[in-house]
Amino acid sequence: MTQKFGIGVDLGGTKIATALVDGEGRVLARTSCLTEAQDGVQKVLERMYGTVDDVLTEAGIDVGQLAGIGIGSPGPLDSKTGGVLNAPNLGWRNVPLGELFRQRFQVPIQVGNDANLAGLGEKWLGAGKGVSDLLYLTVSTGIGGGIIIDGKIHTGAHDIAGEVGHIIVKRDGPLCGCGRRGCLEAMASGTAIAREAKAGLKRGESSLLAKLAGAGEPTAKHVGEAARSGDPFSTKLLRESFTYLGLGIVSLLNVLDPEMVVIGGGVSNLDDLLFDPVREIVKENFGASPLADVPIVKAELGADVGVLGAAMLVVAQN
Repeated sequence: MTQKFGIGVDLGGTKIATALVDGEGRVLARTSCLTEAQDGVQKVLERMYGTVDDVLTEAGIDVGQLAGIGIGSPGPLDSKTGGVLNAPNLGWRNVPLGELFRQRFQVPIQVGNDANLAGLGEKWLGAGKGVSDLLYLTVSTGIGGGIIIDGKIHTGAHDIAGEVGHIIVKRDGPLCGCGRRGCLEAMASGTAIAREAKAGLKRGESSLLAKLAGAGEPTAKHVGEAARSGDPFSTKLLRESFTYLGLGIVSLLNVLDPEMVVIGGGVSNLDDLLFDPVREIVKENFGASPLADVPIVKAELGADVGVLGAAMLVVAQN
């Protein structure tokens, strides 16, 4: 049997990361470069093409040996055509990314959004190995998600499936970036935690948190540090935020009935401060239901999740 290779390209606002993997997801070559989106679409494309050429050369593999190239891109996008509809952090509108890559490399090209690909990466190579139906959440500046069903990304009819950050968990809650109020992202993201921490400091709620933040703005990481030192305000703030995260997951478990929930993103590094309240809320809401025992675990792939997920888009999904 001929060995199947795939390349993953993770296109970010700051960096382009590219890796060549074998059929088992082992990385054979990798590289990265700055995106420098201000130079325009064509220059960014040339940098992306260059990273693909570089990993092929490093691994000593011909482009004809590839199962394809998977690309993770900011969205919204059309995963069927591979077109990037609107990526504000790149300044891209209606860029036929998939078609341009097909013309350049003459191999199958798949394009997906970053949270979906992170979920796919975790399913095949990370915390979800051996699991067919998985729900992935990334809790960071915002909250995103990926739904994996039968080992494949579920994108929905409009490429919107997985936008878990915009489940409304508190009617008339804080304003979300999407324009609605009380979204999960507005209640439990790193940005939401920082917002509430700043408001608390203005009220003089925590001298320890003020000390940790120093002259700058408080972050979710500062809140975590203060909570671990026994700060009552920070402890309460995190428990409230992650209670909402747990409630969002309860709704998603009811709808999707996955085998596992994987949580990644920078805020997941708060570890038990996040996972304990989330698991408690799930147990509390499901009682004797099998959903009470769905494992809720931390993601394993770290910074590699985007590029590995993009590679698995062609290695595992074709």
